[in-house]
Amino acid sequence: NFAPTGSFLPALCALSYYAKKINVYGWDFYLESSPKNMSYWQLLFNMFNYKFDTKRARNHFESALINFYYAYHLSKLPNFNIHGYLGQLDEHEKLIEKIQRVLFN
Repeated sequence: NFAPTGSFLPALCALSYYAKKINVYGWDFYLESSPKNMSYWQLLFNMFNYKFDTKRARNHFESALINFYYAYHLSKLPNFNIHGYLGQLDEHEKLIEKIQRVLFN
């Protein structure tokens, strides 16, 4: 019934039109290590957390898809500097492309 937008992502995107430079700290979305050190499957399985999906938010996987997709693309912009694990998704471009197909097709 609702989109998983309970994060600062909508505000971050809105502010990007006004700010010359944006530094984002701590945006890790429950990642416990760097995506650079993870394989494709490890990162994919890290998106789903049974405890968070069943007992807490019930939309953890959907939020992970959205956060990973936008963190990857925002980190490519010249005025964004993401100091967190989601700023290190460069090596997982194929996963981001698959997320894009899920979200927009």
